[in-house]
Amino acid sequence: MLFNTLPFVIFLPLVIILYYFIPHKYRWILLLAASYYFYMCWKVSYIFLIIASTLIDYLCGILMERQKVRKKKIPYLVLSLIINLGLLFTFKYFNFFTGAANSFLHSINFGYQLPVLEKFLLPVGIKYFRCVHYQLFMAWRQLDFHRLGNTICHCLPDGESIEYPV
Repeated sequence: MLFNTLPFVIFLPLVIILYYFIPHKYRWILLLAASYYFYMCWKVSYIFLIIASTLIDYLCGILMERQKVRKKKIPYLVLSLIINLGLLFTFKYFNFFTGAANSFLHSINFGYQLPVLEKFLLPVGIKYFRCVHYQLFMAWRQLDFHRLGNTICHCLPDGESIEYPV
């Protein structure tokens, strides 16, 4: 669903109207559902990727919160960083690096080519750096973001990621 299409022109006012008609404490659920629906209009299969990334950040956040000493939070922070930046690398840069390596191997007449992934686009709305930001605040500032709803909303797909892709 693009911003300049009729489905979006119907979708956005509907979400805004519903937002003001439901109780305040349930609004985040509407925003979550609307964001995931908007995200799935682009490519349904990537919803599993964003859910997995969000749940990993949520679990790492809980585990970090349980640690009273900052040093003990570091393994969970590192795990979250490796997963989020690994996903970013895989979807955004893997083919670039393997293409460059394959060009180099070809230039030196090496008979082996590194495999490339099928053409993947970076999933629109996966906010890798927002999820990394969430984990850094959990580790160093001890923000109260340990609730699943807060984690989801912090790492949520939104219009910013479509306009300004990572």
